[in-house]
Amino acid sequence: MYFALSNDCFAYANNNTLYFENLKQKGQKWDAKIKGIQGIALSGDWIAVVNQEEIGIYDFCLNLMHLAGTDRKFVTMTAYEDRLVIVYHASVAIWGCQCLSMKIFKVGRRMMSFEREALVPIE
Repeated sequence: MYFALSNDCFAYANNNTLYFENLKQKGQKWDAKIKGIQGIALSGDWIAVVNQEEIGIYDFCLNLMHLAGTDRKFVTMTAYEDRLVIVYHASVAIWGCQCLSMKIFKVGRRMMSFEREALVPIE
């Protein structure tokens, strides 16, 4: 089970269904069948959903705003204002420690743009 909470709304998901409720606008709630959900992140006006193949960015009316492919093992993600941070396994680093990487995206109504990537070795 995955949970996400912002000031005015919350979302939760199991493996195949995403549930959303806007607390500011009573009655705005929905659920959607999305196969293989591995994580969700909630921002001020959009929700990100990741599964094994892609990251979908939806507005609060369940309209798909952006779709991006994934090619790495997903770990977690979070959203804040217009930023989406995705953490994934980068590789097995030298000296036997694991290495995570995070990608930061800026998400807008018309486009989703890559901002930066940072590697994080873990011993």
